[in-house]
Amino acid sequence: DAWRQHFANPDDGEFLPEISLIVYDKDQPVAYTVCHADSTPAGTMPEDVWISQLGVCPEWRRRGIAIALLAETHLQMALSGVQRCVISVNVDNPSARQLYINTGYQLLKRFTLYRKELPAD
Repeated sequence: DAWRQHFANPDDGEFLPEISLIVYDKDQPVAYTVCHADSTPAGTMPEDVWISQLGVCPEWRRRGIAIALLAETHLQMALSGVQRCVISVNVDNPSARQLYINTGYQLLKRFTLYRKELPAD
């Protein structure tokens, strides 16, 4: 419950705590996945679920934790009836992009964001 408040509104109906995972070293959290889906009728699981957040503490990276965490998240999704997992990543994050390619994800589309500074009154 403590980390849930940080990453997701537990009352939004889209957060899936039963699939979201957290990895601990003793009592210290070191990695997590937060999963969401579009709202579905109560008691049903959608076909597609998003991993909206995946993180590994910097000092724990490059130890295979992200791959293991993805594998366990995928297993929990499959056991819950989810058919597809969707994840997005910034184009300027080549390590994460390579992780997803290495674990079987396929690129669906690329997009670029633009920003314009607006004048103050």
